[in-house]
Amino acid sequence: WENEDVLLLCYEDMRHDLASTVERIAKFLNIELDEELMEIVMLQSSQNFMLDHKDQFNENVFLDHLIAKGILPPGGNAEKVTKGNSKEEKLSLSRALGNELDQYWIEHVGRRYGLNSYDMLCQELAHIN
Repeated sequence: WENEDVLLLCYEDMRHDLASTVERIAKFLNIELDEELMEIVMLQSSQNFMLDHKDQFNENVFLDHLIAKGILPPGGNAEKVTKGNSKEEKLSLSRALGNELDQYWIEHVGRRYGLNSYDMLCQELAHIN
């Protein structure tokens, strides 16, 4: 890719094999990843840990800023960690929005890199990483 200071990852790969992803990130950042550090990272990357500490994984500062500017009404939710999974309807994009995002991807990523979908990007990254 164009910038050696950027490590491209696919979320699904991380979900499938977190340990390997952590190792890749540590190597990219030149961090010595011993057994103790790996154990800490794996624990703090777990859904249960993030649910137990969900205030550390939200966007309240940004949300408060948008509310203060009058961009969003008070009472919004900035939580990012949920108990659900991506197959739940409330976490799914509408078909119209999905189509709009697909078109944006094709115009901005597909034309530049020849990868017309996120899946194609992930497949390409699997070959170069």
